[in-house]
Amino acid sequence: MELIDNFIPPRLDFSRPVIEAPAPEAPATPQRSRGQFSSAADVLAAASMAAAKQKPEETAIHGSVSTSDIASSIKAMLADNEEASRVVLSEADVHFISGTTGEDTDRVKHVGEFEVEIKIKGADEGIKRRVRVKAAE
Repeated sequence: MELIDNFIPPRLDFSRPVIEAPAPEAPATPQRSRGQFSSAADVLAAASMAAAKQKPEETAIHGSVSTSDIASSIKAMLADNEEASRVVLSEADVHFISGTTGEDTDRVKHVGEFEVEIKIKGADEGIKRRVRVKAAE
């Protein structure tokens, strides 16, 4: 584990092309006659619009970044050193701690930063690293 800790940077970067989401169309609001309660309704409508805009949308990517991709990247970094190249690492040794949803716990499918744990068989503790998935330029 010491070799992985020494040769692997704190953050691993992956670039993937993003899926362009169509621009959401604003729903047409019918013109209403302004009654005595219209100003209160306008305030409530503005507050609900602000709350809806605060929810960050996840930017989807083509493909995914999987534990296999991360393990391959780590193996490539370790291959530069004679002693570190002997470390046996498989995708089963890499686990996402954050960012996965539902049944798909071995890959992420959107842009963001995620935390992974790398734990080789026989090691008492794993090491944690950040994985950043960014939009390809």
